[in-house]
Amino acid sequence: MGNNDLTTVTLGDNVEVIGECAFRSCHSITTVTLGSRVWSIGNEAFAYCTSLTTINMNNVLRSIGTHAFIGCSSLPAFNFPSTVTTIGSKKKTVNRN
Repeated sequence: MGNNDLTTVTLGDNVEVIGECAFRSCHSITTVTLGSRVWSIGNEAFAYCTSLTTINMNNVLRSIGTHAFIGCSSLPAFNFPSTVTTIGSKKKTVNRN
């Protein structure tokens, strides 16, 4: 938490869960790449990573925790995979018309 030397996070294929506040306030992170087995991003996992601009998602991600990306002021809007069913404490409602 709060490591300002870390600029790139690449999670290996053995990682399944990113814990709560895991990278909170790591202001130098610019890029995050999720490993092929990451299915959950914890609450505030990347909160206040103010330099974060890129997130490379996978196709197994199911859950994004509350405020996972709050305060990421450099992060543009992004699309998450259709596999995500929970964002914060809310289930995602899918319109299947």
